[in-house]
Amino acid sequence: MTSVEELWGELAQSRELPYGRARTAIGERLTERADALGDQDLAWSARMVLLESYSYGGEPLKRFAPFAWLLARYDAAPGEVEESDRAELLWAFKWVTVGAVSHPGVSLAQIEQGLADMRDRYTAAGEGLAPYLGCRFQVDAHVHGYQEATDAYLAWTRAPRTWLSDCQACEPTTRTEYLAAVGRHADAVREAGPVLARGGCAEQPQSAISHALEPLLRLGEPERAAAEHLRGARLMRSHHGVTAMWARHILVLARSGRLMRGLDLLEDHLGEVDAPPTPEDGMWLAAAGARLLRGLADSGQGDLPVEAGQESVAQLGDRLAGTALDLAGRFDARNGTGAVGARVRDWLDAEPLPDLPLDRVTTRRAAPPRPAAATRTAPGDRPFVNPSVAAPSPGPAVTGAGTSGGPTAAEVADRFERSRVTQVR
Repeated sequence: MTSVEELWGELAQSRELPYGRARTAIGERLTERADALGDQDLAWSARMVLLESYSYGGEPLKRFAPFAWLLARYDAAPGEVEESDRAELLWAFKWVTVGAVSHPGVSLAQIEQGLADMRDRYTAAGEGLAPYLGCRFQVDAHVHGYQEATDAYLAWTRAPRTWLSDCQACEPTTRTEYLAAVGRHADAVREAGPVLARGGCAEQPQSAISHALEPLLRLGEPERAAAEHLRGARLMRSHHGVTAMWARHILVLARSGRLMRGLDLLEDHLGEVDAPPTPEDGMWLAAAGARLLRGLADSGQGDLPVEAGQESVAQLGDRLAGTALDLAGRFDARNGTGAVGARVRDWLDAEPLPDLPLDRVTTRRAAPPRPAAATRTAPGDRPFVNPSVAAPSPGPAVTGAGTSGGPTAAEVADRFERSRVTQVR
């Protein structure tokens, strides 16, 4: 029989493994063994490892269950929890609270209650509220749109950092995301610069790269944008749960006329539309794919077979547009606003960007002839080349799209609710 000491050793070794199913499976097995042995310390540590594995290993929905156990254990006997364990729990609030936004089955009231609980627990622990304010901004940006979330953004960025704030690479990336979304492209590139140069954590620099591509192109740095695209793609291939990052790359490829490169990446990740880490991730991939495929159809490639010949470019483009709009409608119904739908339509109708110079990159299919370039100037931007890629029209709504094999909305909401109110028995 394996001793408790051996289980602790396995747990320590698992922390050295890359994120993915193998690491997660070890955490799940050790959690079961700790519960069977009644070892509360081991059960706590195993669940913290499991929570991290779910968050970074492409299974974020599953993190509600270990978080519920950890929160309930702390509430039942706070004096028995070590200071380092308490800090880990407060850190995990950021994953769970903001993560709930990506599931339309979790009600806005539940999300707001989770935020209030986070704020109250940070206050009771004597911790600064910058991490809470960062989560507040991210929720507001999702529900109301980036421009409407400016006050929340300023409240967060003006608050002093604390030791529970996101790392020195992830916080600039969130700021880059906001600045790019509101059209402050030069500020976005400046904010992303140190992260692009040095990285910083498991998510960086690949997340920062995905947000910086459009600003780089708009500022007249196409060679740098191309190099960052290739570097980001190389980094993302070794990570799980980065569907939304792939979506941002595919959208830039669609808008810059690099359609065959975009089609290669879309085919590689098409299964993530129906089985994404979160419904929101699947929605953005569907929207980016629809924008790409409409460009291909408008270049005369509408009959080109994709997805192992099961659909044509035109057929798949219509399906993905419908998927994106259907999911956006579910988020907007949950949020009581139209912000998500408006942003999805912005992706579907996104204007062209300057060319991304990737001529040396081999694609599976030959690229169609590039149309004659036309010069067009957008307000606030320098002139750029219009590759004559038309914006797609929305396709038909697909009921239930993006949820194949996944939990129902009620199940997601129930898991989140248990993560707040479950008590140790």
